[in-house]
Amino acid sequence: MLERSHRQRIWLAAMIGLPSLALVLACTYVLFLRDRLGACPPDCKGADLRDRPLGGVDFSGADLRDANLYGAGLRRASMAGAQLSFANLEGSDLRGADLRGADLRGANLVGVDLTEANLSAADLRGARLRGARLPAADLRGAQMRGVDLALADLRGALVDGATQLDARWRTVWEIVSRPESGRPLGEADLREAYLRDATLTGADLTGADLTGADLTGGRLSQAVVDDTTRIDPKWHTVWDILTNVAAGRALGGADLRGADLRDAYLRDADLTGADLTDANLRLADVQGATLRGADLAGADLYEASLLRADLAGADLTGANLTGANLMGAVLADALIDAATQIDEKWRLAWELASTSGAGRDLRGVNLSWATLPGADLAGADLTGADLRSANLTKAALAGASLAGADLRWANLAGADLRDTDLRDTDLTGADLTGADLTGARLEGAKVAGATLPEGAPMP
Repeated sequence: MLERSHRQRIWLAAMIGLPSLALVLACTYVLFLRDRLGACPPDCKGADLRDRPLGGVDFSGADLRDANLYGAGLRRASMAGAQLSFANLEGSDLRGADLRGADLRGANLVGVDLTEANLSAADLRGARLRGARLPAADLRGAQMRGVDLALADLRGALVDGATQLDARWRTVWEIVSRPESGRPLGEADLREAYLRDATLTGADLTGADLTGADLTGGRLSQAVVDDTTRIDPKWHTVWDILTNVAAGRALGGADLRGADLRDAYLRDADLTGADLTDANLRLADVQGATLRGADLAGADLYEASLLRADLAGADLTGANLTGANLMGAVLADALIDAATQIDEKWRLAWELASTSGAGRDLRGVNLSWATLPGADLAGADLTGADLRSANLTKAALAGASLAGADLRWANLAGADLRDTDLRDTDLTGADLTGADLTGARLEGAKVAGATLPEGAPMP
């Protein structure tokens, strides 16, 4: 009887205790073990990791199929052998990431930065890399058949014979990674190719299709282009400028952003309101051109000839005008900032043409050939200043004001002083040989020892 009662107690304890133990174990798994046993990584299939900073996480061999990694920070991440098929990596930062042997089939890599990433032996078949950055990326042995590389930057990427790359994109890679003049590209399919800074000098582009190609900074001089060449109007214009010498071109409002126009002949061209942002105009001949209101921000005008060019109101912020010939150029109201590289002489000319110079100490300054239309220099000290061939008049309006200015021993030979107010100025010993004083007011001026042009009005 006692033994039977003992068995009943054991059975009852089991009936009560086992479910309780099971409940405790279940809770322990849910609270402590589940996330560890099924943690990401390695099990990240379908995980939502958008915009996460994941650069220090080890994803080597992880399952990231269908995962959402949009905009994720994966710089120098370890992802060798990871399964990333159909993962969304759009806009993510994968610079320097290790993706050796990774499965990226069908993955969305639009706009991804893969600079210096290691993709050797990776499988990228069917992946979308439109607009991706791949400079110095290791693509040796990678499977890239059917990959969308439209506008992808392949400059300096490592490609070998084992890289399975469609012929179209291999051609693009060769153009941007192996500069060569006179390249035979007749009938080449270069649609939406990223050809920034590419050397296409003398290239045969007969029948080639460059529709939508990015030729920013690309060199098109002497390239062979005919009616069968399909190229966007902007780049056809650039090619025409470089190939056919013509003065007085009508290019008002033209889009020439990022164009390589080194040594271009643009003499007397109408470029009013043209967009030349970041354009390369080194050593270009832009003499007499009208660039009123043009956008030249960041443009390279190193040693360009801008003789008598009209730059009134032009945006020159960040532009490089080092050594540029600005003799007779109009700089009034142009936008110039601290980042603008311009010789001090012309920066001063711009300041005086755009703001008041009344009463300033300008002793001995060199403003020869400066255009200072209607400048206010009343009362300025210009003793010994070089104003040879300077233009101080303003068409149809009154000229500059030099009333009360000190111009002793100043060189004003050949200066345009029509309608200029020279009342009460001190021109003692000044050289005004060949200066145009038509309509100038000289009442009260001191001219002792000054060299005046024949027929000049006397004070």
